[in-house]
Amino acid sequence: MAGGYLDLEKWLLPGRRPARLSKPTSFWTRFFGIFAEPRAWGAFLYLIFAVLTGLIYTTWTFVGGVFSLVSLIFVIGIPISAVFLLSLRGWGLIEGRIVEALLGERMPNKPLFVQQDLKWMQQLKALFAEAQTWKIFIYMFLQFPLGLVYFLLIGGLFVLSLSFISSPVMELVFHLPLELIGNEAFTPVWLLPLVCITGFFMLPLTLHLAKFVGRLHGRYAKNMLVRK
Repeated sequence: MAGGYLDLEKWLLPGRRPARLSKPTSFWTRFFGIFAEPRAWGAFLYLIFAVLTGLIYTTWTFVGGVFSLVSLIFVIGIPISAVFLLSLRGWGLIEGRIVEALLGERMPNKPLFVQQDLKWMQQLKALFAEAQTWKIFIYMFLQFPLGLVYFLLIGGLFVLSLSFISSPVMELVFHLPLELIGNEAFTPVWLLPLVCITGFFMLPLTLHLAKFVGRLHGRYAKNMLVRK
């Protein structure tokens, strides 16, 4: 009889799972299960490579912005600035696809202009006047310093955890000291198991942190790159 009610509930509410069918997972299963989550690894890859994409975005924004500003002295400066701002929209579209693929944040591809029946002069004016253009400009300009922070934080924790895990082998077998903040020192033998265990816990913690930071950055990117 109970099975019949569950089948009826599943048929009436196909998008909802009965609460009694969900199996609670333990803390340790969720903690170490981060290794099997594609979203965590996607966020990790995004945060590591954000320093490279950010360097491209920030360099293009700075150089193009300065060149466009200087060219405004001449008549040809307006079309040059328009092309530069259009290129920023293009970079914003590429970044949106990267964020959607690696961070899982939905980034709708909306039209370039709010009104589609504008003449070219009106489109040029809208390109300069729309707040969305300058939000993308700010996002691109700040992406390198943000990417540098992400790389140092997530990459540093990842390398440190791997160093801790491999420290018994590296020190006892290969006689290579553990290097921390430029200082090389051999760990006492009795402390090596504790260091190794610390590394085993730091590794999933790093992925949890990467997933959390990636979720925050995805929301930030959606707010800056997608017109509301």
